[in-house]
Amino acid sequence: MALLALAGCAAPGYYAQAVHGQISLMLARQPVAEVLAAPETAEETRRALTLASDARNFAHRELGLPDNGSYRSYVDLRRPHVVWNVFAAPPYSLELRSSCFLLVGCLTYRGYFSEVAARRHAERLRARGEDVFVGGVSAYSTLGWFADPLLSSMLRWDESTLVRTLFHELAHQWLYVPGDTMFNESFAMTVAEAGLVRWWHARHPGAPLPEDFAHEEAFVALVLEYREHLSHLYSSALPEPSRRKRKDEILAALRGDFARSARDWPEMADYSRWLEQDLNNAKLASVAAYHVWVPSFRALLARSQGDLSRFRDAAADIGTLPPAARENALRALAAELR
Repeated sequence: MALLALAGCAAPGYYAQAVHGQISLMLARQPVAEVLAAPETAEETRRALTLASDARNFAHRELGLPDNGSYRSYVDLRRPHVVWNVFAAPPYSLELRSSCFLLVGCLTYRGYFSEVAARRHAERLRARGEDVFVGGVSAYSTLGWFADPLLSSMLRWDESTLVRTLFHELAHQWLYVPGDTMFNESFAMTVAEAGLVRWWHARHPGAPLPEDFAHEEAFVALVLEYREHLSHLYSSALPEPSRRKRKDEILAALRGDFARSARDWPEMADYSRWLEQDLNNAKLASVAAYHVWVPSFRALLARSQGDLSRFRDAAADIGTLPPAARENALRALAAELR
């Protein structure tokens, strides 16, 4: 019933799957301590859960993130992702289509607990001429409404990714502005980034951050650069056939630029696969939804002298501004890093 209260403009069937999926997760939770104590628990799972538990305690003790029941239980999903998010955008626009709900406001995606249902919805959107991207998600936050569990989909990651994701999801419980996906995700990304740096230096004194952390940042910067190229194209007066041709050329150039710059990356194949499959406006915009304001929040964290509590309060103040003023404030912050 609490989940049904989130209903906004989506169809009843959508909420039925959301309620069923969330309740299924809640019923499947097992306390982490019990899973660790069980003799049948695989050693790999035991190590990952111990790491996640240490990171959970670090999040509260060292970062000031919420101390509650979240990530103190575990669910074995028996599938690769917990939900599949569907992103959609017009063929000549980088504005993601929104779905609106009470309490959380409008989101720039729609999540499904079933991959089949997600892809069915995606096909309906494609039939309308939309650019569509379906992305599997390994973790999400209910913003403190429920005690979110650790998921088997999270435990297959390396240390830095698991820890950063845990900090990211807890950051959503710390500050959330209804209806502003870009604000919320960029804030959480910045908290997670700062938290990982502190975690890594505490756990691995003198060791540099994993190389894949820098690779991810370089990849995101490249995607956002080409997103800007597309934005300029879509604001031009080119006729449709020329616009389509130029769009395809820009996307091909992104693939080529990445192949040249990342040829020595161990994880290059994963990124190349992402660039080859359904590369379109929705896919590029989904990256922007999580990263576009990260430079602004980094500047705000620096202005707060690295104090995460002060940073959170300053971000909350920006979050109370009307949308246009909020965007202006974030743009001004980003300019401080140039």
